[in-house]
Amino acid sequence: MSAVKIAFPVTRIKLRLQLYKGQSWSIVEHLILDALLRQSRSVGELARGFDLARPIVEEALRRLMRVEWVGMTGTSTGSVVFQATNFGCAAASREELPSALRPTKRERWQLFERVTGHAFRVSDLHHIWRSELPSQPGASRIVQIPSVLDEGQYRPDELADIALEDDEQLVGVEPTGEFVADRVALVEVVDGSISGLPADREVPGLRNAILAAAASAPRSRTRAAHASQPVTVAELYKKHPIRFIPDDLIVGGPEHRERLLEILGTAASRVIIHSTFLSERRFLELLDPMIKATERGVRIDVLWGQDSPGEGDDEFGPKASRAEEAAQKLLGHPDVIAQGSWLRIHTESTRSHAKVIVADPAGPGQWQAIVGSCNWLDTPFKKIEASIRVSGAGIIRDVLRCLMGLVHGGGPWPDLATELYQMAESLRSLPVPAQLNGTATLVSNEGHNDYLLRARDCVKRKLLLVSHRLGAHYDCGALLPLAAACRSGQIDARLLYSSRQDTQSRSASQLERDARAQGIALRLIKEPQLHAKVLAWDEESIVVTSQNWMSRDPGFSSLVGELGVAIHAPGAATALMARLDDQRRKN
Repeated sequence: MSAVKIAFPVTRIKLRLQLYKGQSWSIVEHLILDALLRQSRSVGELARGFDLARPIVEEALRRLMRVEWVGMTGTSTGSVVFQATNFGCAAASREELPSALRPTKRERWQLFERVTGHAFRVSDLHHIWRSELPSQPGASRIVQIPSVLDEGQYRPDELADIALEDDEQLVGVEPTGEFVADRVALVEVVDGSISGLPADREVPGLRNAILAAAASAPRSRTRAAHASQPVTVAELYKKHPIRFIPDDLIVGGPEHRERLLEILGTAASRVIIHSTFLSERRFLELLDPMIKATERGVRIDVLWGQDSPGEGDDEFGPKASRAEEAAQKLLGHPDVIAQGSWLRIHTESTRSHAKVIVADPAGPGQWQAIVGSCNWLDTPFKKIEASIRVSGAGIIRDVLRCLMGLVHGGGPWPDLATELYQMAESLRSLPVPAQLNGTATLVSNEGHNDYLLRARDCVKRKLLLVSHRLGAHYDCGALLPLAAACRSGQIDARLLYSSRQDTQSRSASQLERDARAQGIALRLIKEPQLHAKVLAWDEESIVVTSQNWMSRDPGFSSLVGELGVAIHAPGAATALMARLDDQRRKN
């Protein structure tokens, strides 16, 4: 038996939480209270009458008794029955049961680890000052994992989850500015089993880092372990059941513009747009439909992620980026000012290459998301784009929590982060829709590499990879993994791109010959230019994303730099390949 102690960096953060505390009522409490208005009943009678498990009925009764709407009494036979009280009768006479929530504030210390950004309760981990490490038993054999993340980087959605009790709802977060950074948490690894992490939490990225550090641990001397890069954001995304139809695919620049205008024209309450780039000119082209949406009572948030810095510096330091300048100018536009808080243009970059829209065009709270390649606020809609529309509580909840992390960005907690959290939590209780025929999974950062390997291992007949750019990452990042599946000549594999970066001076024809030798058809498509980023194989599997598959490695980060959606559904790949080919022929 081998035992290794691992120390990983953690930071304590103090937050002041604005909460609603108390009971929110479900349909079960409504039904039970209504039944007890008419007749006293036992737990068994209620369970049988509503076809509910007995523990569910017992918990509902406890909640109703806590606010004195239901009372308990004995019968002549010695059994126990429940009946509505006068307070319960008064509550039930209203159109809706009165809320038992009360506003409150509370300060709480939380922990987050600086390897993958997971959040913990203070009591979840044994943590000490780093300076105390030398005094620990077996200090010479403790392996330290170095910090990967900055002090302010953590998963805000997890922080909200662990900070709240079951009877609390988040209203807002006030940062106190109190950090304690120079601390480490201690765990022990015995024959591949980790003790010291909470048993009720899934933290595979951190677990991977700890196991890698333990595997590299020296037996006789101390050194810092530089563990293999752990899985971070992508690890949390799961498969969700969905109903896929070919109309969910959005292909081509004009169709993206039509969908955006349709969303602005039909959204019921919210539109959130995250565009990598922000152009003043392109934004103003969309301002009129945005204003019409706000006049209907739709709140619009505009987020942007990246831009190249302005050329040159001045005496005050680097100039602002083009996107930042555009945001500041737009905030001063009289028509934008007139919309007040209904049209919010955020001035801080999210540092993300993701392209996302979240809205409720089908009705209040019936959220849909569009994820893909389109820079919604910096495009003339002329290139070939590809995006996917998804709906369903599970996948939308992941998108909202992902956006929550982007708007937080490691700085002060913004109001939008709280709103996104509340939107995501409202989806927990929604039923699974009918007529499901596939699955959807959010894909971020290094998760894209996983799907390249999955395509390599699973493709049987046909494969398509589309990337806007081809660069130095192409050979090892895309060609070599796919070549392993294509050398037999049995796979119809096409790799398409429209722009070239550093390719070690090889001509387009030389690149094509090199790929052909691996059983892959590589093509430079000059017109119409491709901006789509797509992986599709056989008939059912696709990934539609912001990731330039053939020009860069998405890397390992807790920041969502790239975002896509993987769909597995009948005909999904066939439909996407056909739509892309149609776009190329039309132009």
